[in-house]
Amino acid sequence: MDFSGGEYFTNKTRGVDEGQTDLTSWMFNALWRPTDDFDLQFTYDNVKDSTPVRPVTCLTESPELFAAIGLTGDNCANKDDEDFHRDTYTSTKQTASIDLESFALHANWAINDDHRLVAIYAKHDTEETSKQEFDGIAFDGFRVSRPQFEDQESLEIRLESDFTWGRTTSGGFY
Repeated sequence: MDFSGGEYFTNKTRGVDEGQTDLTSWMFNALWRPTDDFDLQFTYDNVKDSTPVRPVTCLTESPELFAAIGLTGDNCANKDDEDFHRDTYTSTKQTASIDLESFALHANWAINDDHRLVAIYAKHDTEETSKQEFDGIAFDGFRVSRPQFEDQESLEIRLESDFTWGRTTSGGFY
């Protein structure tokens, strides 16, 4: 899936349209069943999202701090205008990106009619960056840069059993 579009905000400070979307995502899933008693499923996900942070709109009014000390000037929206949220005044280009890659292996083995062994292994890696100006005005008063990196790996093994008196699941995970 490839998705792009938007640009429905007008940045009056920088003279550009903002709010675009830039996303590419795809997934692959395969099932292998060599016997009636065993199957192995493989799933892979990949997401590349370079969609910038959504613009913020200044709604500050007097007596709030930025308006009271004169930092907002004409940089805040007129809330009487129905399209007030489409104008933004930030001075910083608000970039963001997410790169996500994950895969999982899911194995099922029917030992007999009453017992099944399940094993799941998964790995998930994410890199995310975001630079955003939260104040919504041309004065660069509250800008943040937020990089995040996540690596996750898991393994689960469990035995599922059916008895005349009920069902049990026992196992462990890492």
